[in-house]
Amino acid sequence: MISNARSASGNIYPYFACAGRHSKRTNCTRPAILVDKVEHLVADHYKTIQIPPDARHRAMGLAPRSRRRRRTTLSQLAVTSANAPP
Repeated sequence: MISNARSASGNIYPYFACAGRHSKRTNCTRPAILVDKVEHLVADHYKTIQIPPDARHRAMGLAPRSRRRRRTTLSQLAVTSANAPP
C-alpha cells in the first residue's frame, strides 16, 4: 500500500508500506520505502534484463506480418464499406 508521511515542514512523501504491518495483521518487519526509491530500483533492474536474441528476432519477425494483416483488414473494411447500401 502507499502511505503518505508529512515532514515537519509540511512536505508529503509517499512510501510503499506493508499493508499487513500497517493494519497490525502480520509480524512484517520490512520498513517502508520511498516510492521514488522503488521506481529507481525498478528502472535499474530493467537495465539488467535482456531479451534473448532468438526471442528478439522472433518478435521482430512478427511485426511486419501484423502490419500486413492490419493493412489487409483496413483494405477489406474499405471494400466492404464501399459496397454497403446507402
